[in-house]
Amino acid sequence: MIVTTFCVDRADVQKYHAECAAKERANLQLIRTDAILYRLNEEDKKCKEKEVDKENQLLENGARDDVKRYLKSCKDRRHLSLAFRAKEHRRHQQKSREMKKKVIEERHNDSNLHSLDQKYVALAREKERAKAALDALYHLSNGCTFAQNPFTALLN
Repeated sequence: MIVTTFCVDRADVQKYHAECAAKERANLQLIRTDAILYRLNEEDKKCKEKEVDKENQLLENGARDDVKRYLKSCKDRRHLSLAFRAKEHRRHQQKSREMKKKVIEERHNDSNLHSLDQKYVALAREKERAKAALDALYHLSNGCTFAQNPFTALLN
């Protein structure tokens, strides 16, 4: 009785393992199918995105070419005009005259400022000498003798 139970149990176990293996294969097949579908969907999305990008690039290139042509036509019209070229030449000459005048004015201002600096330095020296003279006179009035010259500081 024990042997038959063991055989029956062993057969049930093998049957159970076979069922589990079949379920596992079916599950793996389902996962594989899902992965293939996902990959195909992703490839389809990428293809659609590439098509949209290509169309956008064509539109951008066309717009860029249109702008280039328009700018070139505007530039050609401007340069064809003799009046414009003459005006441009006069404007350039006026600008160079203004630049020369500005340089001359800057030099003039610099030389004026330099002379004013020298003037103020001379005035400062004169103030120092006058102060020294006043100090010497002050010392003279505070008990000065004629034995020493009160202006020796100025003479040096």
